[in-house]
Amino acid sequence: MAPTTRRAPARRATSGQSPGRAKKTQKTAARGRGAPRTGLTRAERFAQTHERIITASAIAFDRGGYLGVNLSLVLRDDLGMTKGALYDHFPDGKDELVAAIIDAHNNAVDQLYNESVAVEYDPLAALVRWTRAMARAMQADPIARAGSRLAIERNLIADLDIIDPYTDWTRRAAKLLRRAAAEGLLREGIDTAAVARALTGSFFGIQQMSMALKDRRDLLDRLDEYWDLLLPGLRPARRHR
Repeated sequence: MAPTTRRAPARRATSGQSPGRAKKTQKTAARGRGAPRTGLTRAERFAQTHERIITASAIAFDRGGYLGVNLSLVLRDDLGMTKGALYDHFPDGKDELVAAIIDAHNNAVDQLYNESVAVEYDPLAALVRWTRAMARAMQADPIARAGSRLAIERNLIADLDIIDPYTDWTRRAAKLLRRAAAEGLLREGIDTAAVARALTGSFFGIQQMSMALKDRRDLLDRLDEYWDLLLPGLRPARRHR
């Protein structure tokens, strides 16, 4: 037999306190025992929600591409929000959200490139470090994964002026290759522009193949194989590393 519940007898008002005052005090205390306060300001909560929308949408864009994502379902199923919440943060809707993801991706590319150049004195070593850092980001970071895919699909997004990722990568690679040549760290006669174009095409091809076959789990291994083949042909004869 299931136990019955009984309402506890009402506590008597203390001396000098009316019964009504006692009930009001109890209600106030009950409200205090409710859901814990986050301690965030309204602006901080807004920023937190903004980032949640970007991250959840980036995961969806990485999986389905620009045309394959229904943002209403993403907001409802992944975030428990209505589409109205999207317009509170991104008044222009889907395209403004895409622009935010690509901007975040481009900022990460800049940061990883600059960090690699700052750490490595050797320009070719910096180039290797940068491509490996990008590969790790594409394995683990939804912004990097989605940003890369959306930039490749830029022709589908007519209302946005999206930076061509291939031209940007080629420019960065060529800059490091020219520096390596000037410092005597590149084999004489190497066409730096041609190598930069080949490197860019190879990196994007390797990551696309890794994405299709292994969900990028083997991306670093495939990239290391590529560098093991390429570096000996780039270094002067006296050094291959």
